[in-house]
Amino acid sequence: MFLVFFAYVLAIIIAVLMTGLFVRAKKRKILIAIPVALIGIPAILMGLLFLFKEPLQRGETLANSSIGPLLNLISPPPDLYRPLGSIALAPEITEYTLSFIHKYVGHHALMVASPRPLKEDSPSYTDISVSMAVFDGQTELLEMSSEKIGQFWRREDYGAFLLSYKVPGNLPIARELTAKVKISGNLKGFLERRGGTVLMIQKVSDE
Repeated sequence: MFLVFFAYVLAIIIAVLMTGLFVRAKKRKILIAIPVALIGIPAILMGLLFLFKEPLQRGETLANSSIGPLLNLISPPPDLYRPLGSIALAPEITEYTLSFIHKYVGHHALMVASPRPLKEDSPSYTDISVSMAVFDGQTELLEMSSEKIGQFWRREDYGAFLLSYKVPGNLPIARELTAKVKISGNLKGFLERRGGTVLMIQKVSDE
């Protein structure tokens, strides 16, 4: 709240100074002051946002606002989309455990990624279903199951978003958490056609 209060006070001070200038200055000076005020106030506010960019993106300030996710889009940190936790899938294993810590606010996802694209004769993502329970120690914070699956294509791999959630809306930031994931369905056939597939939790776009 400090950032908002500071920006609000600063904007009021500038507005008061501009008003005094309007009252006392001559007509010519007023014409100069108007564009200065219109440009100066937004510029100062934007400067403050970028000055406090990292605390906003990490949820240290105004964690529940939309400012952090917006800054992630405008000026993403270099490690924004690095996996927070990952493990290779095996056809005979249906339960997995991932430990991770959220670093940034915004949307996150449980996803699978493979080196080969999905072919027409391959088992599709809908042939598997996923459920996930997230714990802080022994306390369960969130339980989800897959409903709508969205695919993605990147330079180095292909995959799908299985579950999505928001930080800190659904889960806390900067705390070590444990996710227990269960996969059911045709996992064996899926992996035979897809190659080495990795299950991961990762920050995703806030668009």
